[in-house]
Amino acid sequence: MSDHVRQTSIDAYHKISSGDLLSRARWIIYDWLFNHGPATAREVFATLRLQTNQSGRFTEMRDYGVLQEVGERPCHITGQTSILWDVTSFVPSVKLIGHETKLTRLRRLTRRLVSEVDAGTVEFDTLDAVKKELKCK
Repeated sequence: MSDHVRQTSIDAYHKISSGDLLSRARWIIYDWLFNHGPATAREVFATLRLQTNQSGRFTEMRDYGVLQEVGERPCHITGQTSILWDVTSFVPSVKLIGHETKLTRLRRLTRRLVSEVDAGTVEFDTLDAVKKELKCK
């Protein structure tokens, strides 16, 4: 990794660590990958003694922009070819809440609303959910 790329990752790391932008469980994974990555998900789980059913966190964090797939290699734990994960230099502007950001949730609700309008079957719960996300009355 070039010095510039590493420096931008360091800057992102400090901003994310001080900004409360990741849940505790996501932060533990991000912090480990920053300090030891790239690595496979299973290697991270084994080292941190986490349950392996948390692999969805990696794709959530990739979709959020803070992790990236950087290649594949045999996992040191399983021996199977696996995705290598590492941190990015991206600093999110909103906190990752649950499985999606507020922006992602709003986009999903908007798509649902548009499809309901197109079908002529707009549900009030969809409108209420969109209004809630937009903080409308």
